[in-house]
Amino acid sequence: EEKDRHGDDIFKAPPGLASLDLFVPLLLTAASQRRITLPQIAAVCAENPAYVFKLRDKGRIYVGADADFTIVDIRRRWRFDASKAFSKARDTMRMFDGMSLKGAVVSTIVRGQTVYQDGELLSPPGFGQFVKPDLAWDAGRPIAGMIWGAGPL
Repeated sequence: EEKDRHGDDIFKAPPGLASLDLFVPLLLTAASQRRITLPQIAAVCAENPAYVFKLRDKGRIYVGADADFTIVDIRRRWRFDASKAFSKARDTMRMFDGMSLKGAVVSTIVRGQTVYQDGELLSPPGFGQFVKPDLAWDAGRPIAGMIWGAGPL
């Protein structure tokens, strides 16, 4: 409805990504089917974006890094209900409605604070913060043709 207010001009619509709610569960389901590995999921969701966008203290867990991570249950089986999606693009998620999935996000921690737990958002809107890239940082690891940290696809 928010995007509908802007008519046909996509440049006036607010930013967003349809089906983002399902990104990790779909990858976990693929892992349960042995189509991708858990290390590859970590690389795709965390390590590679941090590397590409030069976010030095993101993408990996180590002493001194930002305490941002997601806890998942790789065994949880569930059915997606588009009416309960967090995305404002719920209508575009109807194609997944009723889909059987294996693997779910249990909680998300941002800067050491739990912001999502068992289907409930716990943080207020605007809790996220812009992280400025460290343009001088060179992780020294090429990613061409590989998922960084996880080997070839």
